[in-house]
Amino acid sequence: MGRRRKNDNDLPPRVYRSSVGSFQYKPLGGKSATIATKRATLAEVWAEYQKRTQVAGVNGLAYLADQYYLSNAFLTLQPRTQDDYQKLCSKKPLAVFEGWQAGQIEPADINAYLERRGKTSIRRANLELVWFKNVFGNAARTGLIRDNPTRDLKSLRLTRTEKKAQRAKFRYVSDADYKTMHQAASDTVKVAMEISYCTGCRMGDVLKMRWDEIEETIFIDEGKTGREYNKALSPRLRAALTVAKDLPGHPFGGWVIRTRAGSRYTVSGFESRWTAARNKIKAAERFTFHEIRKKAVSDAAGDKQKFSMHRDATMLRIYDLSVEVSPSN
Repeated sequence: MGRRRKNDNDLPPRVYRSSVGSFQYKPLGGKSATIATKRATLAEVWAEYQKRTQVAGVNGLAYLADQYYLSNAFLTLQPRTQDDYQKLCSKKPLAVFEGWQAGQIEPADINAYLERRGKTSIRRANLELVWFKNVFGNAARTGLIRDNPTRDLKSLRLTRTEKKAQRAKFRYVSDADYKTMHQAASDTVKVAMEISYCTGCRMGDVLKMRWDEIEETIFIDEGKTGREYNKALSPRLRAALTVAKDLPGHPFGGWVIRTRAGSRYTVSGFESRWTAARNKIKAAERFTFHEIRKKAVSDAAGDKQKFSMHRDATMLRIYDLSVEVSPSN
């Protein structure tokens, strides 16, 4: 999301003064355009903005999206989620419904779009449905539209074949494959792997762990969800942290996973080390770092949701790749 304005707070959303004084409109996913000269009044700038973002005096979808991005509901989301909504989830819908009057977009229109989208990617179609619901929901609450066309729309469901294909794509990492990768990795990557497996944390959360957050438990502040909790220290996790103290760069900077200079690893920097280790093993044995989290959740004993800290069972099922064992007579 763009930075908050320091000046010109009375200008329309996505309208800025250029270096020569003219007014530029920068739409999502489009090229900037001059909409008024530097001599234009504020009323003239707003009038031209309305022409660009509205159709026949009725708010267009792009305008509704901009209003949602200014709402408290959007501003309180995590930065990564905000970025996904603005750059990924909005791209196709805004292109397809460009020029439509928002008040004339019917549930059948959105459903038809999602059905077509689902033939390419059901997951992407369902994410875009959430975007539609958020944008139209905010518009209905603020009086921009009378009826919310997404109120009764449901997420697309996978067929049996698609479920099997999805399961194959996110395969369960076997103990043997994990061991092979662990042996090929550098000490830094080994420690990161063990921490991720023992805690179920994502790469970004592992890389930002600090020693001052570790006592009898590890304080976890999830970067994606913003959820905070303490993770208990198992014997295997304690062993990994002991090895971490012997890595170069300790104690400078205070990072558990760190560079030789003691600074924090960037995601790209760590991924280069991960890729170097991954390239040493056979293609059939390779897996992504994120799949360690899926393995961790799948292997967790007892209450898997308490281990993963997912808010609902729906998300847990995406990560839990274990197959139930049914007893026999």
